[in-house]
Parts: sequence; C-alpha cells; structure tokens
Amino acid sequence: FSNYLIAAAKHFPEVTSLEVWNEPDISFWKSDDGYAIEYTALAKAAAVAAKEAGLEESIIGGVVSGCTPIADRHLKYMFEQGMGKYVDGFSFHPYIWQGNADVDGGYEKMLDMYDTKQDISGDWQEKYISEIGWPALKDSAIAEEKQGEYMLKAYILADYRGYEGTYYYNFFDVGTDEYSSEHVFGLVKAN
Repeated sequence: FSNYLIAAAKHFPEVTSLEVWNEPDISFWKSDDGYAIEYTALAKAAAVAAKEAGLEESIIGGVVSGCTPIADRHLKYMFEQGMGKYVDGFSFHPYIWQGNADVDGGYEKMLDMYDTKQDISGDWQEKYISEIGWPALKDSAIAEEKQGEYMLKAYILADYRGYEGTYYYNFFDVGTDEYSSEHVFGLVKAN
C-alpha cells in the first residue's frame, strides 16, 4: 500500500492530501478490534514511507465510516497506538441519512464526537470529512431540495469548526433507480 500511495501522489501532483485506505471499520476489514490494530500499522507504515519518499501531501488516517460503536473503537485503538504522531490528520464519513438526517441534529453530534476525540489525544492536526451525502430517495423525507440544503449546512458547519476539507458523495447520481440509495446520492441526475 505504501508503494501505491507514493505512486498515486506522483501521478496526481495536484492532490494535496492522501487518505490511507477507506472505512477500515466496516465489513471488508471484518470490523473487529484486531483489524483496527492492523489498519493502524498500515497507516503508520504508509505515512513513514510517504515522508521518506519526500512527499509533501498531507497523509490522512482514520477514514472511519461514521459514528458507530465500531468506528468509535477503531479510533480509540488508533489514538492509543499513537497513529496521530505519524499521519497529518484524520477523516471520517458522517452519513446520517437514516433516522435523524437533519444537519442541525445528528450531523452536529457526529462532529462533536470526532472533535472531542481529537481534543483528548492532541495528536491530530488536520480534520477532513472525506465523504458526506444524502440520497434523494423517491418517497422519502429527503427530497432534492433538502439534499441541497443539508449539503450547504454541512459545508458551512465543517468550515466553521476548522475542517480542512469536506467532500460530497456524489456529484452525479450513479444510476436511475430512485429507490436505491446508492443510485441517488448525486446532486445532478444521471440522465
């Protein structure tokens, strides 16, 4: 993975930050504590290799999927193992489209949780929201207008709290099934 990270940085010189993997707290990492420890070792090794290769890009770790007990445990292990001394920052994906989707409710609580974790450790320097989005599902409470409203609020709130970047998932819909959440996260229709 370290070689991949370095090659990606050289291939895309306009990129200013690089994440180490994606959502290590979900199923393809098997979501148990041992994988949190393995991910931390991977992130440390990648960050060290990137710095030794002379990369100036920020190396971002964490990259957890949201505000779940598993994500919380993964972050705890990452902090306890000192990952913050190796990476330049962390990111997470505060999806809240199920249940309390309002930015003023669930989203702010997620930011509070991550900000508190950073304050406790003191290790992290940069914070990113590298995925956020609301699907405009047919017959759901999140119509396209709400999707746009939530996006704007999310960007403003993250900027106010000092996040280095917020990245919306996804600009274009990836499909046309209005009942499939993965098809309708986009701000622009697929057709």
